[in-house]
Amino acid sequence: MTERTSREASMRDHPDVVSLQQQYGGALGSPQTVVADGVVALAGLWAAISPWVLGFDLAQPGMRTHNLIIGLVAVAIGLGLTGLFERGGGLSWVLVPLGAWLIVSTWIVPTATPSAGMVWSNVIAGALLILAGAGALGTSLMGGRGGRAR
Repeated sequence: MTERTSREASMRDHPDVVSLQQQYGGALGSPQTVVADGVVALAGLWAAISPWVLGFDLAQPGMRTHNLIIGLVAVAIGLGLTGLFERGGGLSWVLVPLGAWLIVSTWIVPTATPSAGMVWSNVIAGALLILAGAGALGTSLMGGRGGRAR
């Protein structure tokens, strides 16, 4: 065994490293965090399919494409956070501006007059992304400082 390989092996098994990994992984893998990540995935899925469910897919082609892309990004982040909770906590901050953009985009993306269903759908899905993203971010910060997560 070379000196470098021996040093890497000893660092991987170091009690402090193992303890920090367990603490951080335990905080981010809590049932509340997994639920929040599921909410992110479901809110993103709703944003992606809402143009067809609410019927503004033909009348608002710009919003249809926009919601599909933003929704699929949110689904990917939600599934990524759920599957990689030990390392994905740092990505959760992206959900806050993504949710805010989903809310304000109804009035920014060029469309004809937005329908009430489109507005409410984007506001609710965006708010869920903001809340779940802020919750996951807070949990990752608390877990990283040694605090007890939710």
